[in-house]
Amino acid sequence: MASGVLLVRHITGVSAASTITVDSATDDGTGCTLREAIQSSNTDTAVGGCTAGSGTGDTIEFDIAGAGPHTITPTSALPDITQSVIIDGYTETGASANTNPAPQALNGTLMIEIDLSSAGAPISITGSDVTVRGLVVNGAVGNALQAFSGGINARFEGNYIGTSVNGLAADANGSHGIMSQVSGPVVGGTDPEDRNLISGNTARGVQFQTDAADNGVIQGNLIGTNATGNAAIGNGTGGIMVTGGDNTQIGGTTSGAQNVVSGNSSSGIALIEGSITNTVQGNYIGIGNDGSTDLGNSADGLVVQNNSGNTIGGNTSAARNIVSGNGSAGISTGASDNNTIQGNYVGLNAAGTATVANDGRGIYLYQSSGAAIGGTTTSTRNVIAGNSE
Repeated sequence: MASGVLLVRHITGVSAASTITVDSATDDGTGCTLREAIQSSNTDTAVGGCTAGSGTGDTIEFDIAGAGPHTITPTSALPDITQSVIIDGYTETGASANTNPAPQALNGTLMIEIDLSSAGAPISITGSDVTVRGLVVNGAVGNALQAFSGGINARFEGNYIGTSVNGLAADANGSHGIMSQVSGPVVGGTDPEDRNLISGNTARGVQFQTDAADNGVIQGNLIGTNATGNAAIGNGTGGIMVTGGDNTQIGGTTSGAQNVVSGNSSSGIALIEGSITNTVQGNYIGIGNDGSTDLGNSADGLVVQNNSGNTIGGNTSAARNIVSGNGSAGISTGASDNNTIQGNYVGLNAAGTATVANDGRGIYLYQSSGAAIGGTTTSTRNVIAGNSE
């Protein structure tokens, strides 16, 4: 009889990802705190009452006893997040993700609030492939969430940033809601559960800054409104700014990609200072999510300054931006060449049946050349009507 042969393969260097469960809302070492959970994930060792991280993409979950929502108030700066991890506030009992597609009102329930008023620093991401989701983040002295240094491909999903837990009032962070200075940031997404509310912050809702902040995506969010999408709690110096970064996608033609960027002080969307080849499609800029309520940004709806090669709208109805109700021009470009502006409604409601005037010009170009405004087909034409100048 032939003898059997047993082959044994020894695989080294592979370990399962850890789930680290925050069970304490305190910051004093009782149970497993958020501070200790981040340390455990960063160092792959057990800190305080927390399970050790694995180094292979851990998840930080929440299971805090008692009725929520639960407020965590760090008394000093939280550790930088240096390894790939998902911090998931949706896991807390009573929390539920939003199920409404963009641009509808948000109907989720968030149960974990991070009050940064005593921390003196933002939640800072310096490791790659980090996801922060299902949290309310407010009260920061400066930025609420930021991705710096090695924090590429950071994802921000399903959060309320700069508002109360119910998303109906401002609870400001002292500077930007989200700041990224590295490549690949994703704010929101086309899935309903990924949509953020980013409103009430002292500076901008979202800022992608420096030449390294390339290939960003901003989709499905309410920026400058409350959770209903039809009342303003604006960000203090604008909704979205991309400065220096290239190839950012704001909105899109895919279902659920639409942002509502309305009610902000200063401009709704600004692409400035060498920020080239960006795409802005399918968004409501200056109106509520019903497509008709005037929630104008206080300056231009969309401003393009000192850059080139951007695409505003497109040749399908899904690519159409509605840029209406704003306090100055609908769309303006300055010292910016070879931009394409097609298929948009500027000064109208989303149905194209009534005016929602911008207080300045519809489209304003200055010191700019090579622009394509409209096109040779019906699908590429802009409808520019009802504006005050």
